[in-house]
Amino acid sequence: MIITTDRLLAATDVDVDAFALCEIARDVCLVTPPVSAIEVHFVVAGTLHFSVPGSAPLTLHQGAVVVTPAGIPQQLAATLTSSHKVDAIAVCAPHPSGMMLFDATDTGNGDLRILCGKVRAEIAGSVGPLDSLTAPIAADLGDSPFVRGAFEAMVAETSAGGVGARVIVSALMKAVLAVLLRQHLADTAPAPSLLAQPQLARAVAEVVANPAAPHSVASLACVAGMSRSAFAKSFAAALDMSPMHFVSRTRMMHARDLLAGSGLPIAAIAARVGITSRSHFSRLFRSSYGCDPTTFRRRTQSGESCLAD
Repeated sequence: MIITTDRLLAATDVDVDAFALCEIARDVCLVTPPVSAIEVHFVVAGTLHFSVPGSAPLTLHQGAVVVTPAGIPQQLAATLTSSHKVDAIAVCAPHPSGMMLFDATDTGNGDLRILCGKVRAEIAGSVGPLDSLTAPIAADLGDSPFVRGAFEAMVAETSAGGVGARVIVSALMKAVLAVLLRQHLADTAPAPSLLAQPQLARAVAEVVANPAAPHSVASLACVAGMSRSAFAKSFAAALDMSPMHFVSRTRMMHARDLLAGSGLPIAAIAARVGITSRSHFSRLFRSSYGCDPTTFRRRTQSGESCLAD
């Protein structure tokens, strides 16, 4: 399962948007409403007592990270005895870093300080390793020199504010989240979503590791160790697309990355994703990204978007 996990993580497109700083006083419990995105919280000072409906409360110290499912309310407190509940919306204001500040203090300096991000993690524009997350996952990463350095840099950028602070904090959050995912998925506990289905995960890993291979429903079913019909049905139910649609999307995403990040000729890129016809490759790419490969490369290099077509 380790090789499969490594391949899936390598193929996972992760974005984290640093959106908030929380300052929480010792006697306060900050109550946040449900949001549509998966969230990640970084405890940069103090101890977080974290609870959501249906899960056991968590006590997380400085250096800890917790990922929370979408669509559930949360309670964040500096102590177990924090009794004064404050609605996050009532204490929300813009922060110089470009994020929002939830200031549940009288002085602006809380006993507990948390940086919060919204997470998107997906494979081939579809399923991701955090999909179907139903309970928070957390880890104390404070022993890692890399994570400690990232936390210190996030605090420094947030304190300084100014142009680019939010972008830099988002990038640091993404790096730390990757550490958390790697540690969590290496544990023996069941992993969320696709990774909890090792048969399908093997097939997905095979596609993302070898996009140019002559994949078919039958060959992928063989990798999964399932009958063709059972595999096709299970795959469609889990990823909301057919196996061959997933193959095509994975190839186009790989081609997109090669167009943006390499100087390879377009015909060579098409071959690298398993498509021998340049014209067929161009049609597939336009269908996926709204413009042909040549235009995409030119606009990417100039900072434009294919949406202009």
